[in-house]
Amino acid sequence: MRVRPLLAACLVSTLPGLLYAQQTPPPREPSDLARLSIEELLKVEVTSVSRKEQRADSVPAAIYVITQDDIRRSGIRTLPELFRLVPGVQVAQVNASSWAVSVRGFNEHMFYDLATMRKVVDALVADFTTADRSHAALFAQRGAALQQKLVTLQTSELNLSGATAGIGVAITEPVPNYLLAALGMKIVTPIAFSEAIDQGTDVSAAVLQQTLGTLTSGEARLLVYNVQTSGSQTDAVLAAAKKAGIPAVPVSETLPPGFDYVTWQKGVLATIAQALQG
Repeated sequence: MRVRPLLAACLVSTLPGLLYAQQTPPPREPSDLARLSIEELLKVEVTSVSRKEQRADSVPAAIYVITQDDIRRSGIRTLPELFRLVPGVQVAQVNASSWAVSVRGFNEHMFYDLATMRKVVDALVADFTTADRSHAALFAQRGAALQQKLVTLQTSELNLSGATAGIGVAITEPVPNYLLAALGMKIVTPIAFSEAIDQGTDVSAAVLQQTLGTLTSGEARLLVYNVQTSGSQTDAVLAAAKKAGIPAVPVSETLPPGFDYVTWQKGVLATIAQALQG
């Protein structure tokens, strides 16, 4: 199974905490913790991704501890199945020998998240200003101009969501998921399919048929696909959409040649609007 770099980094940072948790027995029984106040709970020392004992309120990330006893009681014998115990981790079995694992909030396609991109602009302005304070006013001016364009994009996104909220949409990969969530659209594609394609693997015939069924049944009124990848199974999805008369909207993981970021995202929104109107 090929794992995306960001997901791999997440797993690498999470596994040490799991391993340390297995080696070190919990300092308190659950019944003891239940009697503690919020203030007392924050002072409880845990061993997490930082690989050292520290107070819970000092941990730099959200943690979830799976102890050795948890593993023994569950009877789980594989790592993907173990991840199912962790809130926010989605696990789907693609076929007999491979799994699709994703962590909520760790979709790396941040270009489609306008709120995050506004934070990126602020961070860039701050970094450029630190590096060259003599041009601080220029950086601030250009940052403000770009922020205004992003606000306009967000307004367009919000206006479009009034017409798209609740509409079923099929995807080949999770590339546009942030955008589709902002539009209030309902992704009906099985996660096993989109995650497998995202990781460069194929799914079982049953999962493929389930995916095609969202198009032939009319459950999906739109298909959004990654134009930068192709394969027999994504081709089958595109063919099914065409046969069912369902419009297909192409998206990409990277900036298309000849576009700037704002023009690119504005075009994606316009294409979705036009596809649903047609």
